[in-house]
Amino acid sequence: MRNLNTYLCLVLSIIILLLSCSEGSDVSFGDTVDGSSAQSGSYANMITVGDRLFIVSRTSLITMDITAPLHPVEIYREQLSFDLESLFINGNTLFVGSQTNLYIYNINENGIPEEASVTPYFQFDNICPRDPVVANDSIAYVTLSSDDFQVVDNCGRAQIINELRLYNIVDIENPELINTVELDTPKGLGFDQELLFICEKNKGIKVFNIADPLDVKLIDEDLGFAAQDVIVLRSQNRLLVVGGSAVRQYDYDEVGNLSFISLIAL
Repeated sequence: MRNLNTYLCLVLSIIILLLSCSEGSDVSFGDTVDGSSAQSGSYANMITVGDRLFIVSRTSLITMDITAPLHPVEIYREQLSFDLESLFINGNTLFVGSQTNLYIYNINENGIPEEASVTPYFQFDNICPRDPVVANDSIAYVTLSSDDFQVVDNCGRAQIINELRLYNIVDIENPELINTVELDTPKGLGFDQELLFICEKNKGIKVFNIADPLDVKLIDEDLGFAAQDVIVLRSQNRLLVVGGSAVRQYDYDEVGNLSFISLIAL
């Protein structure tokens, strides 16, 4: 899974760069410090902020000094768990997604992440869904998916986890689960203000209105294809959806209606 996610992130980054060059847009290559304008997919495992590069390996959160880009220096490493998967940043807040926990960090004045909270997803250790996360200033959006694989909890009960979770993170030291939306094998996700875009493994891309976190509403969808991750190009109102052997481009309007543009074979 990690090799696949790394490949998808690379493909999406290259396509963003090509689109930026061909259309003369102001979309930049890579990530930005502002989660409202970040251009990475939700499965990203590397993020640059100024002269710092943050990386998640399978077990560690690593901080690199890239003041000299050709000679990066590791300045901090923290061992977290065995199942780290993704990174997302909003302002000075860094989110680390794993199969079991949502980790939230403050980045201090030296560019070093300092733990603010660890929020477990489940009370059973053997339920380990895939877990990308994106966030704004008040809500973290997490998709949890065990795909179609049925696991058994410690009490012998069958469990299949496929859902969107919304956490209130106004107090990042005490995230609060405020809503859960049942989905069908959700994967990568991205947002633009009141719109949330979610990939589903074999059912394409869905658009939700998230103006009211307690009343998430499905607005539009394009079904019938494999979708793994999405990048939201907000300055262009455009989506890049990768899955299977293709990247699909969409336009979307201010209320979230999708218009298919093209398909790029990989």
